Amino acid sequence: MSWFEGPTLLHHLENVYIASDDNRIDTRFPVQYVIRPQRADTPDYRGYAGRVAGGMLRVGDDIMVLPSGLTSTITGIDSPDGAVEQAEPGQAITVLLKDDLSITRGDMLCRPNNRPRTSQELEAMLCWMDDAAHCNSTRFYTVKQTTKLARGKVSSVLYRLDISNLHRETGVNELKFNEIGRVTLHTTSPLFLTITTRTALPDHLSLLTNHQDKQSLLACCSHRDLDRQFRQMTKSNNPNKPSEAIWHEPGVTRARRWNKHGLVAQRSG
Repeated sequence: MSWFEGPTLLHHLENVYIASDDNRIDTRFPVQYVIRPQRADTPDYRGYAGRVAGGMLRVGDDIMVLPSGLTSTITGIDSPDGAVEQAEPGQAITVLLKDDLSITRGDMLCRPNNRPRTSQELEAMLCWMDDAAHCNSTRFYTVKQTTKLARGKVSSVLYRLDISNLHRETGVNELKFNEIGRVTLHTTSPLFLTITTRTALPDHLSLLTNHQDKQSLLACCSHRDLDRQFRQMTKSNNPNKPSEAIWHEPGVTRARRWNKHGLVAQRSG
């Protein structure tokens, strides 16, 4: 590629700045495990273990448990290095609460005044990655969001994305291996959905299935309202447009790049 004058891929991966991806505003703590040692020295110990997905957790903070809506106060935070006063995104910790609440794996701790929406109906962009079966409305799947598992069904396929030109193909009723499209999804229990333009929040989903005694990853989804909120906030006439959202024109224009090398669809999640 004689036209490309940028760094190599490995150089970029080794030097790219990723600390800004941490979301320290929207507190999200998916509960992975409930710890009850029941030893003589800790008869009343009840901790909730997991990884901080977003925001900050501090001793003394008020929290809300989803989906129950129960509230309590953080009385302690245990880390692998001992007790700490606060925890940041990415840290694996155990949270101790003032009240003895009914909390299980898959529940989420958040701020009472900054909590995600709970919904059983959503639209999602989906990349199908199962070569054994197609995506359609005749099958049920296991929907995984962080530590939460729920049964779900693809209600309908809204459109399929043609990766050669990014056109939307309507009138389709299924997605095949490696195809990308927008679908409507219904789950048997509520999922936690955050409407924000900030990154590193647990809003992505995975669809799992079991066939021939083998569990396969089928899809990675992103919630519809995230895309809608992003479009609203990035309109030039919107007073809530983030000041840090600045477009940098690359040295190689999009038209020139497409004309020479076509398009590449990137899958992440």
